Amino acid sequence: MIMTKYTDWHSHILPGIDDGSQHRQDSIEALQAALECGIGRIVATPHFYPHKNSVDRFLERRNNSYDHLMRKVVSLELTGLPEIRKGAEVLLCGGLDNMEGYEKLCIEGTNIMMVELPFVESEHTDEMFETVYRLINDSKISVIMVHPHRYSDRSVMRMLDLGAMLQLNAGDVTSLSGRGRAKKYIEMGKVCCIGTDFHRDVKVFEKYRKAMRTFGDRLAVKDPSFSLDVIKDDLK
Repeated sequence: MIMTKYTDWHSHILPGIDDGSQHRQDSIEALQAALECGIGRIVATPHFYPHKNSVDRFLERRNNSYDHLMRKVVSLELTGLPEIRKGAEVLLCGGLDNMEGYEKLCIEGTNIMMVELPFVESEHTDEMFETVYRLINDSKISVIMVHPHRYSDRSVMRMLDLGAMLQLNAGDVTSLSGRGRAKKYIEMGKVCCIGTDFHRDVKVFEKYRKAMRTFGDRLAVKDPSFSLDVIKDDLK
């Protein structure tokens, strides 16, 4: 019997919705690989781009993809696969909180929103950071910043100063180039969770298992399951 105790917090496992898994069989193979590495829950984080989609249109596409995948799982009579919790990887922009229904971009059943910053540093504007402030203080949303390795320490520290937490990717934690920076953030007590950022390569699940064995007990949230409910309570 496989012991499943981990939550993969960042995955593009839903088929046909973004640049991640393209077909249901790809997603099923990924779920099976995740299970073998001790993962019992996966947060599906398809990309949400405010300039391309309304919130409701995005949620419709996400739910259709999830339902399409679950029908295949049922038809194949597969049991014991990791639970999928629906979320989003939200591209942060100034005024995001003015979008109708923006709070629905939180991971279902929580007040947790996973956000990525614009790739170009010049787009990290005061207006964008003011939006983060409002999300956290006015909307009472717990903001988790993904991909901190992509950005300068200045932008990362500004997010942390506003009250955001960090999610690291297993590939960065285990790589020689990324390990030092990841360790620094972990030692600061600002990393609450680790994800695979799975797109199509199932090898990332083994990297995740290695990362959790090395750093899991040093994350800001100590519960061994790293459950969404524990994270939610911790970030209030």
